[in-house]
Amino acid sequence: MPNTQYTFRIGVYYGEVLVLRTQSKRGCPNIPPTHVPLVPVASVRAQATAPTSAASKPITTPPLSPPSRMHTAPVLWHGASSHVEVAPDGSAQAKSATSLTISAPPPLDNGGSPVVGVVLESRLADPHMHEGWFPVGSYAVDVAGPVVVTVEHLIPGAAYEFRLTPYNHVGVAAAPGTPSARLRTAAGGEPGLHVHGHGSRTVEAHHVDVAAAHHENAAAVAEHLKGLHDPHVYIQHGPLVTLDDAAQTLTFSGDGAAGGASRRSVEVWASHFSPKAWHATAELIVADPPLADGPLINARAVRQRIVMVERGGVALVDKALRAQAAGALAIVVSDSGDQCKDGFDQFCSPGSDKLHGEGFAKLDRPEPWKNVRIPVVLMRRDDADTLLELF
Repeated sequence: MPNTQYTFRIGVYYGEVLVLRTQSKRGCPNIPPTHVPLVPVASVRAQATAPTSAASKPITTPPLSPPSRMHTAPVLWHGASSHVEVAPDGSAQAKSATSLTISAPPPLDNGGSPVVGVVLESRLADPHMHEGWFPVGSYAVDVAGPVVVTVEHLIPGAAYEFRLTPYNHVGVAAAPGTPSARLRTAAGGEPGLHVHGHGSRTVEAHHVDVAAAHHENAAAVAEHLKGLHDPHVYIQHGPLVTLDDAAQTLTFSGDGAAGGASRRSVEVWASHFSPKAWHATAELIVADPPLADGPLINARAVRQRIVMVERGGVALVDKALRAQAAGALAIVVSDSGDQCKDGFDQFCSPGSDKLHGEGFAKLDRPEPWKNVRIPVVLMRRDDADTLLELF
């Protein structure tokens, strides 16, 4: 038993089975000796017993504790296949454009209590992408094998790093595990590719069963796991929208709710440099400051959402990079006045005309836009005002 002091005496006797006899004492009376069979020997009817040894020095077992950190970095998991594709930058690349499955050995020390789950954190590893660690969720694990977790709704063609923190019924490991190398999703581009952000999917959350845990710390572990889900991140911030930069539409329900009966679609204009490889569904959130002309005060809430910014103040590409760095899935730029009221043409964006198949900001220098990996669209002011009424 954990956190218990023992002393031992050993004696050997033989008969049908050779037996090691240990006597243990835990500082309390009426503890029976333990008989542990070792190996069968020749059948002997008579029995002889050797004298027992002297008592050992007191030995104290360690107390139950949280598991140790995971020292082995997660790797890309391919099930029975050992084949791993390699991206041009040397990162391991998945076959899927929107999900990655990672695997890691369990911690070396489970703390005397089986590991029941892991906390998964991720960060985007490409330049000009969100760099901070962010909790993805908590996942139940199989105590009998390696830790295997599938992470979904990732950005196509993006590199990620992951780290795992194990927990048992006693507590959560004191430190996160060793981060993975860069793991990249496939580039995508196939029809129907869809990424779901906050408001459009259920966040993975495994909570220990306190009633079945039989340990006084289980409730504290459950509270710790709930604390991973920052209320400022997971509360509703705006209407649920679907942005398709290839079709150049933004769709939402008339009441702003998921699955609302009255669906409405408005025309938007994709940037000349927008990827047009996938579409996203997530809550809409307004940037703070609205012009995105400085660091976003609400950057933590922007992650995994579609962010609306106002036109003006700074270059469009700077707004896009700032929102992307906060972890946004896409950017909607609302026109600042009546420039685009009569159409998406050269009066709206000089040098570009949607009717000619051109995207807005066509005349911008392409070099800064190369670092923008997420959809960027321009919206008429009247449509933006309609959306803002749903907040």
